[in-house]
Amino acid sequence: DTSITGARMEFFPELRKWIARYLEKTKGTMVAANVGDNELLGEVFRLLRYLVGFGYYSAGQDIEELLRPLLGVLDGSNDYPFDKAGGKQLKQFQSSGRYLQSRENKAVIDAKYRAMEVLDVFFNFGFNVRLEALIYEFKSTCEAAGEDGNEAPVSAFQHMQGRIKGGFSSVRTRGNVTDPTYTMSGQEGGPPSIISILLKKCSDEDIFGSEAIDYARYRLREHVFKKVKLFKGKGLEKILQDLGNYRYDKMVVKSVYLLDRYYSTHAMLFDKAIQAQVLITPSSIDTFQRVRGLVPELRRLTTSKLTHEMEARMSEIIDIFTGLCSIRLRSAQHTPTEEPHAMNQKILLNFGVVDDIFNILDKRIDIEFIETQYAGLRLIFKKCFMFLQVMARGNDPVQNKIFERMDKLLDVPGCPQELGQCIAEVFTGNMQLCLSIKAFQVRRVVELIAKQRENGSDLLQALNAIVKVEEI
Repeated sequence: DTSITGARMEFFPELRKWIARYLEKTKGTMVAANVGDNELLGEVFRLLRYLVGFGYYSAGQDIEELLRPLLGVLDGSNDYPFDKAGGKQLKQFQSSGRYLQSRENKAVIDAKYRAMEVLDVFFNFGFNVRLEALIYEFKSTCEAAGEDGNEAPVSAFQHMQGRIKGGFSSVRTRGNVTDPTYTMSGQEGGPPSIISILLKKCSDEDIFGSEAIDYARYRLREHVFKKVKLFKGKGLEKILQDLGNYRYDKMVVKSVYLLDRYYSTHAMLFDKAIQAQVLITPSSIDTFQRVRGLVPELRRLTTSKLTHEMEARMSEIIDIFTGLCSIRLRSAQHTPTEEPHAMNQKILLNFGVVDDIFNILDKRIDIEFIETQYAGLRLIFKKCFMFLQVMARGNDPVQNKIFERMDKLLDVPGCPQELGQCIAEVFTGNMQLCLSIKAFQVRRVVELIAKQRENGSDLLQALNAIVKVEEI
């Protein structure tokens, strides 16, 4: 009755049993004529998506139990036009009729679509397990280096070179399969670290040689990619391809999206692993813990009707995040300067704070009351743009995210100066974005400058950054 976040739901055990019985009762079969039953099934999947998303189903066995009836519902070959249908009617319905738009089919489609949303959350579960296994390989190397009193990350390379003796000599071969038995402590029987084995090699020829690459592939396959076997042998590809044949746009889009996730699992894993950070310095760990405690509160405030006290608290949290994005340094002339704090920027980006700020800026206010009723929210908007400005400093991923939202950001009222400074930071020195901006977007900026008059000086700087590329 407890989720992975610690939230308790006293009646969850009974609810879980009811969901299991109900899904088992369906036996993966849907009857188009039973519209009420199909609508109820869709609501059950909607509830299930929230329960899985909030971590009430967090074990692999829990998901395995749900996956069988879920895939049965998604498999269109189990559908019937009405009870006890057979012969030519059933054959015609399963070959073409179930794909068409109709009142009866719509209830079936809605239920299947919500089942696909649950499946999407299952993909997240499998991805997280694999990512944790991959990151563990990197983290264990630094931890082993720390056992000898080395704290700097670079010492891990020196530590492993001096400590691992005969790493590949302790790798036995059984036929064409490599069997690793060497551990980080030099003893046989435990799982070795990919990085610890490769760090023993001293030259590029050794590191990128066939022996090292084959070994790394074995470790990735056996201890990372095979960590999750939820969908193996269940015909998921065939089911998703069939779902793409329905004459409903949302079914086609969702099925193609899930197929893309299924086939690009490994590539996505490495992309996220590159973005992920193994935090080992005390200051980074402190920042991580601080942000982790503030993000849920910011998200709660974002979805609430704000009082003056809540506005003040939201403003305070945004100020904290803004302060984390920069680091104060002293130049040779002993004058303080601010430089972007790259690690803190990555921590905030990985926590999704940038997207949370976008959600705050999406709030709609009446421009006529911006000086009175919405004065507090206007101040928050200004601080949001100040946060985005320091986050975008020297940070290409954030610059790209702001550029993608530029049309909406230009509609935010009441803070032309902060908006102009943010846009200027995004385009300054970024030749790719300067060449990608559309004519109508430039026209929008010019219109804002004309409308703001004396308050549009910062927008002029933004326009200057757009049309003047520093690299050229």
